[in-house]
Amino acid sequence: MEERFIDIVKLFNQAWSELYCPPVKLSIVKDAENPDSEAKFTVANGTIYLKPDVVPRGADPEKYLLWYFRHQLAHVHYCPYDIRTAYSLECAAYESVRDWDLAYLATQIFSDVQVDLHYLPRRFGELPYHVRMIGEKPSTLAEGIMKGIYLCVNPAIKIGNESLAEAAREIVLVSSLERTWHTKVQMIASILNRLKKRNPNVFSKKELKKIIKKRPVNVREDFLHSTVKRFLETYGSIMNEEEAKKFFEQWIEPRLPSGEKERVKRILKASIKERRKKGLEVYKEKKTDRLGGIKDAENKSFRVNLRPSESNFEDEPALAW
Repeated sequence: MEERFIDIVKLFNQAWSELYCPPVKLSIVKDAENPDSEAKFTVANGTIYLKPDVVPRGADPEKYLLWYFRHQLAHVHYCPYDIRTAYSLECAAYESVRDWDLAYLATQIFSDVQVDLHYLPRRFGELPYHVRMIGEKPSTLAEGIMKGIYLCVNPAIKIGNESLAEAAREIVLVSSLERTWHTKVQMIASILNRLKKRNPNVFSKKELKKIIKKRPVNVREDFLHSTVKRFLETYGSIMNEEEAKKFFEQWIEPRLPSGEKERVKRILKASIKERRKKGLEVYKEKKTDRLGGIKDAENKSFRVNLRPSESNFEDEPALAW
């Protein structure tokens, strides 16, 4: 069989220019060169690390890679766009299911559906290549759910699991509704919660953690220098210790080299304690103010509110053509 030369850099540059992403460097690596990450596509500090075995067997490598790059870059260009938007979506999902891991999965599924079923087809006039192909057996729960969704749109074969088929149909329907992003992600979280109750073993903690490692949600800050520092700006707005711990596990830890994880975790743990202490002091000062004490105007902006509210749902990131 004749081997084909694939110019990966050329395909990436085409997708990059089509989607107006920030300047970024592409580095093609082997597993041994990037042992810290299980993902095929990772980004940090303006560098993309791509494992060349990303193309599944039976796929046209040029078509697959071009659409794969378009998919990945569309997350940065369109949905979820940046960490602030992504985390506000996760908070909205959490309000529905009270489970941070399930909320992260809902955010990931929502972002993939928005990109693959709506943005990319409108942008390029056809379904993405990876939506139209059956592909290999999914390696994660998220991939299995997305495969079910793709088969609802392109029914090449029947979905074996009926509860998954039902959930996939509902997610496709929700994605087509004229609702805000935050409302949609809440509805998707509820659908996933019902699916979890029917298939509890599939939604194990181990499986949900694997999703974060193998399929991290990329955002605009990943394409910029000092990625983790930019994530810490959002982390710094979180006062609840459990919520901060989950944010670290889901959004910061996967982006850290293994040697840095424990050191950064200790620093952030100390930071949380300090902020909680300061927050208590602010509360006491405000309580004193209500009794006629000194006003505390400069502390009004101490915590940025990332919790979902209907007044915050109207302004989704605009399309940039």
